[in-house]
Amino acid sequence: MTNIVLLGAGGKMGVRLAANLKASRFHVDHVEISEAGRARLEKT
Repeated sequence: MTNIVLLGAGGKMGVRLAANLKASRFHVDHVEISEAGRARLEKT
């Protein structure tokens, strides 16, 4: 299995990528340091 790491995953583009990769065949890890970014990720 291929692993993908999204750095800055809670930003505008990161959230879009996270949502699109959610149903993919890849294992995705998310890296986000801001509380606001983490909150956006939880909504996806």
